[in-house]
Amino acid sequence: MYKYYEELEKPNSYAVWLKRILSSDKDRDFDINYIPLTFLNDIGDIFERIKFIDILIDGLKYNEELGVSNYPSFSSYDEWNELGDFYSTLKENVYGLEEDPPLDEEYILSHDDSNIEILKKQLEMYHNDIDEYYMERHYNMCIRSYTLKHLLSSYSYYASVLATLIPDYKDYLLETSMELKKVKKRLDDTIRIEVSPEKDGLEYIFPNAWYITPDGYLYNTGSGHKMGNFVDQFYCEIKPLLENGKKISHINNYEVISDIYKREYITSSEFRTYANLKYEIPTIETPEIELAKIQRKKFMEKNRGKELDFDDLKNLNLLDDKRTYQSRIINLVVGWKNAEQGLVNSFEVFNDVSAERKKELIKQLSKMVSCLSDMFVRFCGFNKVESTIDKTITTSSLNIDKFKEYLSKGWTLQIIPGIIYDKKEDILTTMDFNSYFIEKYIDKKMEEYDGKGKILINKLR
Repeated sequence: MYKYYEELEKPNSYAVWLKRILSSDKDRDFDINYIPLTFLNDIGDIFERIKFIDILIDGLKYNEELGVSNYPSFSSYDEWNELGDFYSTLKENVYGLEEDPPLDEEYILSHDDSNIEILKKQLEMYHNDIDEYYMERHYNMCIRSYTLKHLLSSYSYYASVLATLIPDYKDYLLETSMELKKVKKRLDDTIRIEVSPEKDGLEYIFPNAWYITPDGYLYNTGSGHKMGNFVDQFYCEIKPLLENGKKISHINNYEVISDIYKREYITSSEFRTYANLKYEIPTIETPEIELAKIQRKKFMEKNRGKELDFDDLKNLNLLDDKRTYQSRIINLVVGWKNAEQGLVNSFEVFNDVSAERKKELIKQLSKMVSCLSDMFVRFCGFNKVESTIDKTITTSSLNIDKFKEYLSKGWTLQIIPGIIYDKKEDILTTMDFNSYFIEKYIDKKMEEYDGKGKILINKLR
């Protein structure tokens, strides 16, 4: 039976005490990590200029071997269009070299950077098909602002160098260098958030976005994306692993939860990882905090210059001298760790099938659910506390007895068909509420039920 959480009676009033990170007498600012899609809409021309610079660099790499001293004259992307085939032919058919010939322009010819190359492919895909990119690739590829800033800075430099190496394109390249700097400045302005010099703490209310995990813990998705703080973990970790036919790594958050309950506090790094807010937990100076500061200092001095392993990092985290004993924050982090365990557990069922079958199953599952929250409820076994309907829980569990405490207090339980992986048959299937045995079971449970709340059966036809 699930524990009854009185906090859910007022789901919009779950408040904790925090303080502003950037407390200062001066205005401060910080950058957001991901590039707004509206910004990407405006950099198509810049991307073409970057491709143009790549062509010139490729040409320089083979210039010495071919004895090519001058480039054909052009000053726009349209005029360059045919030139691309010329340099591609040079590179692929004439030489076929395993390594590029060494040239004096060492820095510019060593411009290849794996992050930059990946980003350029991402941007090209984005501009080719924005809808497909946004729906299927945005969280897989995770275009970050600092990577794009690095690309813009690098190519601004390349353009200025090329302007001196290739005089025929001097004006165009200098113009390109300036345009790239302008775009970087626009990006800086777009992603920077100014914070006023407020010093006081604040009462922070977490959003009305609650689940009861399969193990019965209370989980709040936190601020940020409306689908919760597992967006990145699913789209950047779990889904790509299965799409590449790889296994999901096992985690044991039960030990982490047990450790948190024993020490009875949450460190600033734990809270920051969970909440991703521009606020931090307030710390009251206690003898334990003073001791942690001393131990942390000794630890850092002892391990200076060493590469820390997992256990070292764990111990360092526990010596964090910023910590809170607020029970509500402890409950939030514990619920998040248990929710992470439930998410990973649900996908570990695919670990025993072949690589190709993993790819097929994750593709099939993606078509069977409408969104991440739908997957949480129907496949992962989470129970969603509805935010727009008062005192209502949506679940795919047919174990009505688990919700006895909620039903006795007048809550509504809405049951929808779950998605089940049948190991024996090796198939994903939606539970059929019209099948003989399931229908009989539901009818029997409904006849026995005499609680105060309502039970609604939604067959999702």
